[in-house]
Amino acid sequence: MPAVDAVRRRWARATALLLVPFILAFPVAYYPVLDYEYFVLDLIRFHFTKEKYFEVIDKLSPAERASRIVVFDWGYEGMVPSTTHEFWLVYDESGEIALPEEERSRAWKDKAGSEKRYFSDDQCVTKGHRLSGHYYSVEVSCVY
Repeated sequence: MPAVDAVRRRWARATALLLVPFILAFPVAYYPVLDYEYFVLDLIRFHFTKEKYFEVIDKLSPAERASRIVVFDWGYEGMVPSTTHEFWLVYDESGEIALPEEERSRAWKDKAGSEKRYFSDDQCVTKGHRLSGHYYSVEVSCVY
């Protein structure tokens, strides 16, 4: 039955060729899904390493915890002539790190500025997601 085999092979090849555009378009069309995947990965990472962060925060007095934003470096990607991304775990009792820039209080911005980190400005945009308690996964994207 060589004729039947030829038809089956053509059918399989045609099906594969029809699927290629969908496979290539998936990451672009479903970008929000990728954002959710990053959040889940951050949640897993935090779950397995949270004890070392708890130790650092537990050493601070309650007054210090309330008056500071504690930043733990979680990585970096990109190169200076383009967009760079910094990834942090942030301890913020106020929770304002997760708010859009325009909704953050002046006091919080002053506190964040004292940490010498860019939480948002003309070149940088911050996205934060609450992981647990006062801990947030933060991505800072800066265009240079």
